[in-house]
Parts: sequence; C-alpha cells; structure tokens
Amino acid sequence: MSQPTLKEINKIAESTFGKYFERTKSTDRILSAICNNDVTAIHGPSCSSKTVCAALYGFCAYAASPSDTTVAVLGESLSVIKKRFWANITQMFRAAQEAGIIAPVNVRPSNCSISPEFGRSLSGAFASAKPANIVGVKNKNVILIIEDYGNGLIAQLVAECVWANPNVKIIVTGNPGDNRDDAISILSKPIGGWAAMRGKKDQWTTDPGVGNAKGVAVYAYAHGDLMRRATERALKTLGRENKSFRKYHIGRFE
Repeated sequence: MSQPTLKEINKIAESTFGKYFERTKSTDRILSAICNNDVTAIHGPSCSSKTVCAALYGFCAYAASPSDTTVAVLGESLSVIKKRFWANITQMFRAAQEAGIIAPVNVRPSNCSISPEFGRSLSGAFASAKPANIVGVKNKNVILIIEDYGNGLIAQLVAECVWANPNVKIIVTGNPGDNRDDAISILSKPIGGWAAMRGKKDQWTTDPGVGNAKGVAVYAYAHGDLMRRATERALKTLGRENKSFRKYHIGRFE
C-alpha cells in the first residue's frame, strides 16, 4: 500500500482540519503504530482521540490512493457509528474536499457511505453493523476499522477475511475493561497471552490471530478541554471511587 507517513498525516491534519485535530505525543504514538504495523489496537478512555486517529488514518490512506482504496468500518450499530466515528470521518472528507486535497465525493449520511463522484464504486468509505457486509470487501487497498465492537470472535473472523486483500491495515478501538471477549481484547492480546502482561504499558506487541499480520496495541491518553469537561461531568455524576469512572476517565485495566 502506498501508505501515508506520520509526517504526511500530521501535515494533512494541520492544513485541513486545524484545531479540530489536537496533536499530542499520544496521537503521534498511535499514528506511528498504525503506519508501522498491520493490526493496531487502540486502548484508552473517553476523549483520548482513539476514533479521531483511526478516522484520520483511514482518510489519509484514501487520499493517497483514492481510486483503489476502501475504508470499511464495523461497529455495534449504525446509530453508534453515526454518533461517533462517522461524524469524524465525514468532517474530514468534506474539509479535504473544500481544501482541494481530494476530488469531489458523494457523502451519504443515511447509509454511512462516501464514494467518488467519478470512478470505481468500490473505492471510498462505508460503515456497517453487519459483519457480512464487511467480509466481502475486495479492493487493492483496504483499511478495516473496528470501532468498540463487542463480539471479539466475530471481529477476528471479519479481520481474517479482509486480510485476504492485497494491502490491508486493521485498526480496532475500545475502552479498557474486564470483559475479555470484546474485539479490543481479542485483537490486542499480548504475545504469550494476557497473563504475560506485567504492569501498565503504553505499547505492547500483540498476537492478533490474523494470518501473518504484525500486531501492536497502544494506549491513548485523554487530553484537552473535551477530556476536562467529560471528566468533570463523570466525577459529579459517579464519584471518584466509582468503578466506571476510574476505568474510563483515570486508569487502565482497573
């Protein structure tokens, strides 16, 4: 795949999206991991740019080769996808189109699809809550993004099917938690299993179980005003000792 480099991604983000994308050491580490690996699992609490980084890489990969790149998104439901991931990637496509970085595209919010106005219908981006819609994706370059998906075995099966394409990147996002059956847990399993994990790490090598894919997991740190406001609301509602508050707003694997 003619993949974008970290430098190119940050340049596109800065010139096109401005303050919408807040670059930090954490986002650089996440995007660098995606560039250098086949399967990247992004752990982290709310407001840590997990979804933004995944969407940004998917968009930049499309921009690098729009005629033969498909960005496919698997999520729990279309309503959840529209609220979180699709809002991000749609804004990126529209901003890039206005900036002249990409040719005109058709954005269809109703069915979560984006395709060129001219050219191959297989290229572009689309999202689905139905694994069968993702399994059949065929294109020269495929970016598969699995966003907070609960059934890890199904997600792994979808990833294995997509892996059959010539050039593939797989990105899975999620919050840390005790349930080890979800997509983020299965596709970010450390080499040697979770028992081999010692302490809290920012990054670890994984065994995603997808062909001969090279896998890595990274931890995304929350930052910025969005995080401050979200944390303040959660603290007021739940209290500091609440398990959910500590899991999603403070710690990892707690």
